[in-house]
Amino acid sequence: MTDGNCHLAEGVKHLDAAMTGPALISCAQALHHLVHAVGYGSLDPSLISDASQRLFAVAPRVAELAAGRITPEEIYVCLGYATAALTTTDAARRPWVLAAVALLEADLRSVYLRDAITAGPQADIAFVIAKSSRVAVFQDSPAIH
Repeated sequence: MTDGNCHLAEGVKHLDAAMTGPALISCAQALHHLVHAVGYGSLDPSLISDASQRLFAVAPRVAELAAGRITPEEIYVCLGYATAALTTTDAARRPWVLAAVALLEADLRSVYLRDAITAGPQADIAFVIAKSSRVAVFQDSPAIH
């Protein structure tokens, strides 16, 4: 892909797929393309609008499917940051907004891959993955005392 609008259009396609198909990986792929689109700049306002509407629409489905592994707040806020990244003129803030979006992309990929491994035929790998859960991240007390 050679320009931001190509990446943005691809991101919109993945967001559409997230509404009816595998939401976690499709949303992660959409975020990947949105981050790259912003890097190119000069984005088509109608594509920005399409992406923004879809980011808002997909949030409840992604939050439901990632429940217990990624907080709903993180999903909603970071999907909001994805829209903000497409529209912000604050050059100093943009890299940090993109970092938050990229972090959600990584978290969504992680949940998707953990689910795939757990459902797969390799019981030993599934066992190790199940024992190294991200649940500790959501505990109130520190992991190391």
